Amino acid sequence: PTLPELALRIRDVADDDNVTATRLAAVISTDAGLTTRIIRIANSPLYRGVAPIDTLSFALTRIGLRPAANLALGMAMQQLFQ
Repeated sequence: PTLPELALRIRDVADDDNVTATRLAAVISTDAGLTTRIIRIANSPLYRGVAPIDTLSFALTRIGLRPAANLALGMAMQQLFQ
């Protein structure tokens, strides 16, 4: 999907009270660049755990669904304005 459509889909899925990491990951993973950036953030010193993260679902659970959705939405909007 194009970036505005992706941002809207992320927002809609994140606003659901019953959202799961797998469902949010399915939406975010449609953009490879966005997926890579979120995994990189999950492995940053702020969120780093014992083992490195290599999948988007684990990255979303480490960061948290709401903060990760906000990050993804911000990154998608940032790409839109560049």
